Amino acid sequence: MPRSQQKKKHHLTQRLSQSIPDLFRTSSRSKMAASRSSSPVEHSEEETPDPGDLTPASMFRNIQRMFRTELTKAVTDPSSQLQELGQRVADTEARVDDLAEAVEADKKELEDHSSQLQALELKLEDLENRSRRANLRIRGLPEEVTDLTKTITSLFFELVPHLEPEMLPFDRIHRALSRPKNPDLPRDVILKLHYPEVRDMILQAARNVTALPGVPATVHIYSDLAPSTLARRRDFRPVILALQKEGIRYRWGFPFSLSFQIKGHSHTVRTYSEAQEVLTRARIPLVDQPPLPQRPSRASRAWTPVGKDGRASKQQKGTRPPI
Repeated sequence: MPRSQQKKKHHLTQRLSQSIPDLFRTSSRSKMAASRSSSPVEHSEEETPDPGDLTPASMFRNIQRMFRTELTKAVTDPSSQLQELGQRVADTEARVDDLAEAVEADKKELEDHSSQLQALELKLEDLENRSRRANLRIRGLPEEVTDLTKTITSLFFELVPHLEPEMLPFDRIHRALSRPKNPDLPRDVILKLHYPEVRDMILQAARNVTALPGVPATVHIYSDLAPSTLARRRDFRPVILALQKEGIRYRWGFPFSLSFQIKGHSHTVRTYSEAQEVLTRARIPLVDQPPLPQRPSRASRAWTPVGKDGRASKQQKGTRPPI
């Protein structure tokens, strides 16, 4: 190669080596100017990581960008879940409020039904007592007395001597079908008088005598009342004992009630709580109800084996024979 050509090629190489750095500087200056002119938001949105750039600053920016992305995602997901949970809680509270209103309405309706049912029970009890208006119950008359009509008629004439015979007809008279709890006691005698006013005269006369004439001292005459009325009166037993202890007169009413006077003030109560409140205000203590007599236990059967000859064997009594 001629010397002139070699000099020319060397000169061109030097010029290229000097122009390439200037070109990179110009490019970097233009990039810096563009980055300054753009907003930080646009820069953060448009800037993309260069996988080939391994300088510490670039790696730090990449780590920052990764943390920013992950934190944004970590905050966005729980926020949406919390919003959904809050909506579900709001819906649940609305349903609970609706259910509470429904329960209150049902509770009020049940209270109304309960009061109506109680009123109907009182009316039925009053109707049953009215149907027993002319009935009398005689307790303690021995079972050996079989002619009930003759015995009871003579008893009533002894109690009310001025009573006319035609005023004392019986519509029916019989023994109670059920046995008393104490098997040693006789069954009650239940009778229905044709005239209810005669029944009131007999009851009044029976209250004024200490013992009924012509019959054992165990015989007593009572009104024939509904079982529910008798149960209510048993519940009022402590109140009655307290009134009797204070010498206060009382009177049963229909429908069920208890009337009495304390220091000139009349009181009519229908429930035990009302009676207890009246006695508490009057400073009258309730009397504990004495325990009811226990029902006598039946004697156990003694099993005595019998041999073929009809005689009792020597096996101990109280045990069953072998089968």
